[in-house]
Amino acid sequence: MLPKRANKRAETSDSSSSRGENVNTSLTIESAGPSTLSKKRKAEEEIIGSLDPSASSQSQNVKGQEGAELIAVLNDNQLIFETMKLAFDKEPELTLLKLMGKYNFSFEKMKDLLKRENMNLNFSRVKYKQISSRVGLLPQKDVDGIQTFEMHYARLLKETFVKIIDDIDLLGKQYGTTEKQNNEEARARYLSAYFNQIVGMFGGVIFNTPESIIEGKITTKGRIEYQFKMYGGITIVFIEVKQKSGTNFELLDFIAQVIAECDACAWVNHQDGRYIGDPSPQFFIGNFQGGSKRIRIEDPPSSFDSDYDCRNHVLLIRRSCEALYYMFLKSYIAGLDANWNRSTQTGEREDKERDSTPGWLNARSKGEAALNTAIQGSEEYFRGELANSEGSAKLAADFLEEH
Repeated sequence: MLPKRANKRAETSDSSSSRGENVNTSLTIESAGPSTLSKKRKAEEEIIGSLDPSASSQSQNVKGQEGAELIAVLNDNQLIFETMKLAFDKEPELTLLKLMGKYNFSFEKMKDLLKRENMNLNFSRVKYKQISSRVGLLPQKDVDGIQTFEMHYARLLKETFVKIIDDIDLLGKQYGTTEKQNNEEARARYLSAYFNQIVGMFGGVIFNTPESIIEGKITTKGRIEYQFKMYGGITIVFIEVKQKSGTNFELLDFIAQVIAECDACAWVNHQDGRYIGDPSPQFFIGNFQGGSKRIRIEDPPSSFDSDYDCRNHVLLIRRSCEALYYMFLKSYIAGLDANWNRSTQTGEREDKERDSTPGWLNARSKGEAALNTAIQGSEEYFRGELANSEGSAKLAADFLEEH
């Protein structure tokens, strides 16, 4: 069994992120209008002038989990000062990431200040060439230049997949096919049918929180975003969906947004003691056997289409869902690792084992068993061993129930 749920919530991501290298970008902040802007900036200049910019040098140093000196803590006045500076910055999103690399501060207070000043920071504006260096990537390379990790399919129980099909059918009747969905909310609700049943398999340990790290009036405009948090509040999966992926260069800019969100998630985790540091974080793209890096989600063909093949379409849905299931399982284990590491390090500082430590370790063991068994079930299916495949899918689901 897992240990008792923690009260505080943090966020992380399954993708590595950076905490400090200098990067450049060309971004803007949206504001109310010319007259309002001039008054606003005058007031902000007065506020900034009343604060002591050298106060940051007086910030309190903090210690990391292993006693090493990390970064300084901003007090309220210093936080206001740094927030007001963002209003005049030509690249505020990247400047905010740099700020996270230098200081600890109340992120909730920062978000309140951003909203109060009508400053809308939006990571979807970040360009790949401007942020790729944060995770060791070369800006002049295309998608093929990004390192890959091996992707698998994790076999789902037949009864679970039937429920997924029912959900897709039901939401398709409510919101229409994707080509008829002309806003992000309708499309997001429809696409949630692909993973709602999968999320439910984790018994409430993973839950969907459709939000971004930086909240603003236009933060989610033009994209669909899902963040799945797990026990203790750690974000498990970030998914960004575009109706048209366009060129490879456009795809790289979508990836840039993911990198920026991951960077912010890692920082928020650090504030709550769940950050597992890496001086050289990296970013990888999943690669299936055969070289494919994509999961396809397509509308069903018209029933009047003479070439309509219901079986092939259902198999495509199943393959997409089982790829998502694999990523949920991998990310679930990563989240358990983060909580186990934090529990272990706390026990070492207190010179005694915490009651929660064995629980996290046991849950991780069950999660690993579920992952391996579900992968085995998929391999059995491709070999034509249908009965064995269903048995493995059932065993994997049982392991998850035992967490």
